[in-house]
Amino acid sequence: MRARYSIIAAALALPLLVVSLAPAGEPRSTSDLKEAARRAEDEARGRRAPPPRGNAKAFKHRAHGLTIAMIEVPGGTFLMGSPPGDDSEWALDSSFTVTMSGFSMAAHGVTNAQYAAFLTAQGNVCSGYRCVDETTDSLMLKESGGRWTPVSGWEDFPVAEVSWYGANGFAQWVGGQFPTEAQWEYACREGAQQNTWSGTSDETAVHRFANTKGLADGHDGLAAAGALEPNGWGLHDLSGNLYEWTSDWKADYPKGPVTDPTGGPPGEPRIIRNGSFVDSTNASRCATRWDRRSEETGYFMGFRIVLVKR
Repeated sequence: MRARYSIIAAALALPLLVVSLAPAGEPRSTSDLKEAARRAEDEARGRRAPPPRGNAKAFKHRAHGLTIAMIEVPGGTFLMGSPPGDDSEWALDSSFTVTMSGFSMAAHGVTNAQYAAFLTAQGNVCSGYRCVDETTDSLMLKESGGRWTPVSGWEDFPVAEVSWYGANGFAQWVGGQFPTEAQWEYACREGAQQNTWSGTSDETAVHRFANTKGLADGHDGLAAAGALEPNGWGLHDLSGNLYEWTSDWKADYPKGPVTDPTGGPPGEPRIIRNGSFVDSTNASRCATRWDRRSEETGYFMGFRIVLVKR
């Protein structure tokens, strides 16, 4: 086992930086120790996340021995994109009205432990491409004799270094799919609540809900899945922590109202949403969109699943 795992950023036009992650057994940072103490205290007191607000409902989805916390998201109408007058750094050029049918979304991103079970069952080939990049130290999974396990201490952190094909393979394996770009932003904004970030429109409160660069959120790097407060619908980490794949191909936004949009016609790249733990607060707004080719991976890229009634 290497003494230290180093992650080197080489994408998204970010300045070069190195993030070091200490595995179990080495001295941890002050923030890690504080988080461990906080989680232990929460367990001792029996505290749980507050119930979802409004018509959203929490339930468990079970598949292949895994239990995935889900939130049933009610349908509704919202304004997608940057609202008129938004002059922030990452503002888009347009917005439009979207009407959404109800769906269910995972309460947080897929974890290393969950993804290890998939790799053990299916192997590291998804649609002819690598599911994960096993050559990088930023992958917190290891393989021995065909069995994949998380690096000790990283079981409950969201899996990264997953290609679109690898994320799609997992989603199908558990009977789900990706969120569309519209579903993702709708969930982030809590629908008609129109929050700027997941959980809030108050920039002074973002640190409660988002793990982003420079915020006093208690995390020096990647946070465990669901470690920060959920938004009003019970969804964690829709601002900050990791980018997330969507099902949509990249396309310009429509000019008028739409219902349940599914993106552009087939053709690379794919849309990814959210910011990450190395991005600014502005880059982690609900409206921010990026794109990547389906076979790409990165230490900043994860995913979550949705379930849709048919």
